[in-house]
Amino acid sequence: MMSGKEKIYFLLNRIDDARTITPTGEPVKIHATHDLNNNYNGLELDNIFKKLQYDEKVFKILKVGNRIQSIIYVELDPYEQIDDGYYHLELFSAFDDYFAEIQEEPEYQEFSGRRPSTKPKNRL
Repeated sequence: MMSGKEKIYFLLNRIDDARTITPTGEPVKIHATHDLNNNYNGLELDNIFKKLQYDEKVFKILKVGNRIQSIIYVELDPYEQIDDGYYHLELFSAFDDYFAEIQEEPEYQEFSGRRPSTKPKNRL
């Protein structure tokens, strides 16, 4: 089972991965089941999203997906999805700075196995 910090690390990694393939101007979409492997209960996930939105101010939640409704509609008729079950996020530029800070934490490095990039950010 993951600790609270590890849950934040995992979510940040998934958001970063999702934005890599998201077209410019489109919201980043994260699905609690498909993208997050059911690692969170509903309250935990909602709290982490709210913390990142209101406390850290790294994104805005445009739409909260209904995980239960999404599963029911797929089983009944996959072509009639009223709710896609995804969290739709508008990432702010503060996301990059926040994620870079998180990546410097030894706990994050141990959890992810990733080391922060040592290459210079701006070259003239």
